[in-house]
Amino acid sequence: MAYIDQTAALIAEARSRPKKMYPKPFPEEVQLFKDWITNRLNWLDGEIATRFAKRPPIFSSPGGYVNQGDALEISKSAGASGVIYYTTNGEDPRLPGGVINPNAQVFNETGQIIDSLVSMSVSIWKYLYDGSNQGTAWQAYGFEDGSWGSGRGQLGFGDDDETTDIGPKVNGRRTAYFRHKFNVSNVPKSLR
Repeated sequence: MAYIDQTAALIAEARSRPKKMYPKPFPEEVQLFKDWITNRLNWLDGEIATRFAKRPPIFSSPGGYVNQGDALEISKSAGASGVIYYTTNGEDPRLPGGVINPNAQVFNETGQIIDSLVSMSVSIWKYLYDGSNQGTAWQAYGFEDGSWGSGRGQLGFGDDDETTDIGPKVNGRRTAYFRHKFNVSNVPKSLR
């Protein structure tokens, strides 16, 4: 809208010339154009939201570190339909092409998900932050990570709240890989 106003102000002097006839006074034409743009963008947003984009679930914590024992609540976005899938092992619940990951679980809105999280602040983690692409092999239990760095959590880029600085932050995109082995007891048969 500001750009339209700037353009209208820029041509204000020229509109007084009798070369162009507008069906309505110029300020009304500008407002009609603004209304048309607003309606068009709202329509496009609605089409994209309903036809092309799934509405993501809402999490009670916007992201980042979750302390052991903290509750993380999931709910559907307003107007969203369908099933929410989730994983607790760090995998994406969708595989390439949108196929559901066989390790994904179905979120039940009436139930409660209880998972014990590994405490980062008292555990040693392996990490790799060298710009390489590890594919998916690094997720395997027997993956050899002996050459990776290691350190106590919280790990990060030295923002004065990390215990272990994993290296300098770089411009652009670079993936950091983190691994930690831990034991799980009382695993339900359905997850074995």
